[in-house]
Amino acid sequence: MKPPVELDTVNRKILTILQAEGRLTYAEVGRRVGLSPAAVTERVAKLEDEGLLTGYRAEINIQRLGYSVQAYIKVFNEPPTFKSFESHARTLRHVLECHRVTGDASHLLRVVCEGVPELEVLLDDLMSYGRTETLLLMSSAVPNRQLDLFTGSDAN
Repeated sequence: MKPPVELDTVNRKILTILQAEGRLTYAEVGRRVGLSPAAVTERVAKLEDEGLLTGYRAEINIQRLGYSVQAYIKVFNEPPTFKSFESHARTLRHVLECHRVTGDASHLLRVVCEGVPELEVLLDDLMSYGRTETLLLMSSAVPNRQLDLFTGSDAN
């Protein structure tokens, strides 16, 4: 694992802005942090090269696409099946995230389905790898929070 990247205040501001509004032009980011577009471009390229800034994405309202059920699924399987399970999870369109975790469960999945019948089919498939426990998402008190890059740092 690489050591943590040290960030100056300007890079923290740039990353904070890009977390919230990834589509801003570098001219606008520069205006907000007091740099030229060229300087912002150079800093962003360096952050990407260092592996700190890893991508840009759009947030989609999945309910508007008909996915009314969101769930977290704990999967309890044994080490010999971990790799095959993870490979299989990558092929399932309903699986948005698959994480290997500590505790009783071996994996935690975040899934979306159009309804409970579709979730049932997915669970039947997953149970061929081990026991599952499903947590239906009711609401989100803290949805997709940005990382606070100024806590405990030189925020001025």
